[in-house]
Amino acid sequence: MKSTACFAAALSLVGSAVPACAKEVALRFYSAQDYPLSEWNSKLYADVQKDNMNEWWLYNEEFLQLRSNSNQHECLDAYR
Repeated sequence: MKSTACFAAALSLVGSAVPACAKEVALRFYSAQDYPLSEWNSKLYADVQKDNMNEWWLYNEEFLQLRSNSNQHECLDAYR
């Protein structure tokens, strides 16, 4: 797997998974090389598409929170 330490700033996204509630949107993020961003064992990776829950992310519009669909207790943090 390729680590996403230098993950591309420009991401394309596609949403089509079923969200947990009405205020959540399911998304999938892709690197510039067209690898999906995935979470596994609390780490981020960009690897070939496997069509599993690790590649889906849930965006909660109420809390402005992006979290992994495979590990619902892990949120993605971003800082400037």
